[in-house]
Amino acid sequence: GTSMYPNVTTNDIVMVNKFSKIDRGDIVACYLNNKIILKRAIAFSGETIVIDAQGNVMVDGMRLQEPYVSDLSLGKSDIAYPYQVPDGQIFVLGDHRSTSEDSRLEDIGCMSDDTVVGKVFGRVWPLTSIEFFQQIDNE
Repeated sequence: GTSMYPNVTTNDIVMVNKFSKIDRGDIVACYLNNKIILKRAIAFSGETIVIDAQGNVMVDGMRLQEPYVSDLSLGKSDIAYPYQVPDGQIFVLGDHRSTSEDSRLEDIGCMSDDTVVGKVFGRVWPLTSIEFFQQIDNE
């Protein structure tokens, strides 16, 4: 789909590490409705998130620096802010915020730890786009 555009696109083949620690800003692979989806890890258990009308994301009062986002947008959101991430969950967002369906929607919600496949650390297909993804410093 287009939710991670332009960083990951349809038909890309990515590498996932099941054993790597997931940090804020990492791309994660998660099971949702018997499919694997890719989203960006934004907030973790107990953290409070606010997304303003312009699409700026704050976690525990600190605005995230998100160089990977293609379009700042509140997008589709039906949760009330401030929103506290439940225990054992990760709040995830797509990089193409205006089209992504993610934790901003009650029907999707946060990803529980047991639905997370792992951290996406690189792309191997198409061959012209092989890349290892950088760690984003948002602490």
